[in-house]
Amino acid sequence: MENQTSKRDSDTAVAEIDLIVNKFGAPLEDIYKLAISFYRERKQSCELMVPYEKRLLFMAYSKQVRYGPYDAAADDSGWFDFIGNDRM
Repeated sequence: MENQTSKRDSDTAVAEIDLIVNKFGAPLEDIYKLAISFYRERKQSCELMVPYEKRLLFMAYSKQVRYGPYDAAADDSGWFDFIGNDRM
């Protein structure tokens, strides 16, 4: 049963990726890089004001992109220390 759920979740993720690629006409990696670039440029010029909670969500997504999904078995020191990351 768990294997079927995992396969269904995987299929859903692939379908979502296909929808994004079809909508924007570029590979997901390129879209992600463009989105990060847009966010950083607008943030520096103060054109984009993002609430703190949303910035935390962006940081969580960014960590997933960089390191993969959270793995409880791995060393998690600092994984969820978003406040500490803000101090850097």
